[in-house]
Amino acid sequence: MKILVCIKQIPEHMELLQINSQETGIHIPDNMKYRMNRFDEHAVEAAINLKEQIENTIVDIITVAPEFSSAIVKRAMGMGADNGFIIPVDSKSYYSPSMISSLLASFSKNKQYHLILTGIMSEDEMNAQTGQMLAARLDIAAISGVVGIQFIDDILHIEREREGGIRELLHIKMDDSQTILLTIQAGINKPRYPSLSSLLKANAREITLFKDNEIGSPKKNNDLSIIGIKKAEKLRQGQYLEGTIEEKARQFIDIMKERNFLV
Repeated sequence: MKILVCIKQIPEHMELLQINSQETGIHIPDNMKYRMNRFDEHAVEAAINLKEQIENTIVDIITVAPEFSSAIVKRAMGMGADNGFIIPVDSKSYYSPSMISSLLASFSKNKQYHLILTGIMSEDEMNAQTGQMLAARLDIAAISGVVGIQFIDDILHIEREREGGIRELLHIKMDDSQTILLTIQAGINKPRYPSLSSLLKANAREITLFKDNEIGSPKKNNDLSIIGIKKAEKLRQGQYLEGTIEEKARQFIDIMKERNFLV
């Protein structure tokens, strides 16, 4: 089996991000540290689990990110992935899910992957769109919100979580002619922590960097523009009650009377 996992790097401390002075985007400090999106960590772990179950399985890692994102790719390789690829982009520019899915589709369309895994969304933007857009561009089936994967006798058993917490079971007969995309939900597994020796081996391996002319003809321009970003207005404020239980109860009753909920 051949598996591709799409991952994203996000700021390690998102609380340090600030809206820029023009209110047109986010100012990212030059010394910002990055880590792998946690939903994507679950996708990597799911791929490695399948690799351990199925002989001759190859797991590739791909990210659309600045060149300095190699650390998250090598971490995924330290977890057990075989190959790492980066499609370099400008760290200061915004790339919509449509643009990213176009780049990923151009990379993967002729590589005969059986499974493509993504996290269900990224922690920073929470669009939850890139995986489905990638599947649409490749004209393949997509299953979202996956919380369970098993591969038994050439049948892929998928458990997915739908709206309202409903669980759905799907059973798919796999063959070499098909590709299926899965967006992985948190809680499906516990991502392993790569050992020091595995990380050292991963650091010694090469990561392939691609350019536009090396991956076909991806979509060149974003179809989504940021008009402006503003902080949410402060409309209400919580109030903490202090003291003993009896004192808190009296304070609560006074508040309810002030608001005419009690007489």
